[in-house]
Amino acid sequence: DTPLDGIRLRGHVGVRQENTKQKITSLDRTGSGLTATFKLNERETEYSNTLPSLLLAADVAENFVVRLGAYKTFVRPNPRDISPISTTVTPTVDGYNIALGRVEIEPYTSNSYDVSFEWYNRRNGLIGLALYKKEIKGQIQAETRDAFLCPADGYGLGLGTWSVNGDLCYSSLNTPAGTRAQINVDGAINSPTPLEVTGAELTIQQNL
Repeated sequence: DTPLDGIRLRGHVGVRQENTKQKITSLDRTGSGLTATFKLNERETEYSNTLPSLLLAADVAENFVVRLGAYKTFVRPNPRDISPISTTVTPTVDGYNIALGRVEIEPYTSNSYDVSFEWYNRRNGLIGLALYKKEIKGQIQAETRDAFLCPADGYGLGLGTWSVNGDLCYSSLNTPAGTRAQINVDGAINSPTPLEVTGAELTIQQNL
């Protein structure tokens, strides 16, 4: 809180560090009905987020304030989306259909910037205009493209080594017909495509 060229400038700057480590144990199913088998799988996820923030307000006149904000935030996935939802494996003629539990999803983040102009034109009265911009990264989205969900270790499901061929995912295991087993997999990922949101807000509050 300090004067600057006759203008009162106040605010704060800070940084917060968040470290998260989670371990999820899920019961994964292969097959269905009387032939179904179950296997316990344990997965660990660890991530950290550095979250700086800057909030300033300048009293440019007795009844006029300009505010500036710049900060980074993050949103963890809904616990219901990640706490143990089992992976299911269903054999097919050509290989396996796999529905992945959402256990390796990280938070999505947002870099936010906003500026507002506030005119306090009367007692308990305000006319304000705010402009904002948000850059959102890592949004959680459904993924059905096999090539994007095809790690070499096959998520530890015991279905051989996986590899990508074109847009398809294959296992090192063979089908009863002697062909390489094709893996059809559905799941969720943190989107690699960022999303940008911009907008404006007009506020009018008057004590009549």
